[in-house]
Amino acid sequence: MRVPGALILPVCLAAGLALAQQKQEPSASIPSFGSDDWKAGEPYIVRRAAGPVTVDQTPHPEEWKNAMVIRGFVVAKTTTPAQSKTEAMMLWDDQHLYVQAVAADADLRGKFTQRTDPLWEEDVVELFLKPSDDKPGYYEFEVNPIGTVMALQIDARKDKKSVKQRSAWETGIASAVQAVGTVNDSSDTDQFYRVILAIPWKNLAHLGGKPPKAGETWKFTFCRNDLSKLYKKAEESNSAPMTTDDWHRYEQYSTLRFER
Repeated sequence: MRVPGALILPVCLAAGLALAQQKQEPSASIPSFGSDDWKAGEPYIVRRAAGPVTVDQTPHPEEWKNAMVIRGFVVAKTTTPAQSKTEAMMLWDDQHLYVQAVAADADLRGKFTQRTDPLWEEDVVELFLKPSDDKPGYYEFEVNPIGTVMALQIDARKDKKSVKQRSAWETGIASAVQAVGTVNDSSDTDQFYRVILAIPWKNLAHLGGKPPKAGETWKFTFCRNDLSKLYKKAEESNSAPMTTDDWHRYEQYSTLRFER
């Protein structure tokens, strides 16, 4: 699905699940996207999309050629390099924030199908966004290899609301997952899954339904949980050098800046 700059094309979770479950042979190479690498410790630059961004199972590297790429995920607490390779990037326009992540994974797992399920307990890519330093609201997005999308609108870290309550908003998110391998079959070796999201600004209440301004800075971190036969326990990693495995500790997030 192509999402033009002047039109939002929401997709339901069932449609995203159907896209993700189409089996692909594990012979495809891991796709490469973006241009320059983000340097940890410096602001991540969210660049403007040069045109429409496609949300489907097919890689479109030409649409992401100007995106800054996040590499070098580190393990929770220790901040040592993660074994599972993950790359992530973002673009934006006046209608959407576009998010793409490619997670190398030899043992794809994903069984949760509802947006209120505990996706963080299996293979998942996560993005946390905190728009303002002086306001408590922030967002959490999670996607698993079968295309289930969790989107939490969190009014405050200690508001004691349930996942169901934090999920009770119209996201309008368009999503797709390209999974190369056989999900939930540990007898073979898989390759990767690629997540892509188009998140409409107009549905983000913490922004007042408006896009950010060029030069605006936020806090963020990408996170990854890799549940695999290769590890004794799941490997938890993130893009920010966090010394905790509590991904809600936004004091340790990295900074991003929107560029016109």
